[in-house]
Amino acid sequence: MKRVMTTISIVCILMMAVPASAAITTTQSNDADALANNILGSGVTLVPGSPTYTGAAIASGFFTGGASAGIGIESGIVLTSGNVNLIDNLNNSDSATGNNGLPGDADLNALGYSTHDATVLEFDFTTTGGDLYFNYVFGSEEYNEYTNSSY
Repeated sequence: MKRVMTTISIVCILMMAVPASAAITTTQSNDADALANNILGSGVTLVPGSPTYTGAAIASGFFTGGASAGIGIESGIVLTSGNVNLIDNLNNSDSATGNNGLPGDADLNALGYSTHDATVLEFDFTTTGGDLYFNYVFGSEEYNEYTNSSY
């Protein structure tokens, strides 16, 4: 009986440690200044007038809840070739996609690739320190559907 109670106690503790709903929350925005300022840390200053955004209005924004969803970054910005409102941590649909009808990236196209729906955030900044770090995660909703294909 003691062994059964110990096992039940361990299972209950493990269940309490797993979040009931670990979800990423997104907010759509294509405001270049807001997006750039969101990812700059202390000692880094945005050069006024430098941020530019190119892409569909629905293809960028902010996210929170990334750490509990397993991507390793709690909050930041999202740049996607699709729709930022379709982002969650489930990937339970083979058809969650989008076609924004915009051109791709000229630099990648020049390398011989055919790209579409580029979303680009460019900005200049100054820093008071000598080191600069970016944390990023590359994700793909379509990865499972197109692995080992020509795409």
